[in-house]
Amino acid sequence: MGIGETMNKLLQFIMQHFSFLYDELGGRFVDSQVGGNDAMLVIELQELRVRIIRDRAQILMDFQHNRLAPTDKWFSFDVVRQLITRTIIDDAVMDASKAEFV
Repeated sequence: MGIGETMNKLLQFIMQHFSFLYDELGGRFVDSQVGGNDAMLVIELQELRVRIIRDRAQILMDFQHNRLAPTDKWFSFDVVRQLITRTIIDDAVMDASKAEFV
């Protein structure tokens, strides 16, 4: 898979499930990286950074307060969801139902 195709797959997932982050909430893309079969985009909204990663054909999502340096601790979707719902989930790989929760 080429570099462009890797980013396109990530962008397709974002447009399908997370377009509200930039359409409705005014988020802006502040960082991106592509390497091999992996791609990453960071969207910043008010006080929150959202990092969406395509790693080995799996989509992952992490969160961080924007006052922290981007290299500081990020919190994965599964941890954040468990803190909010007090329900343990099996993994952090994003799918349609997990995207719906976001």
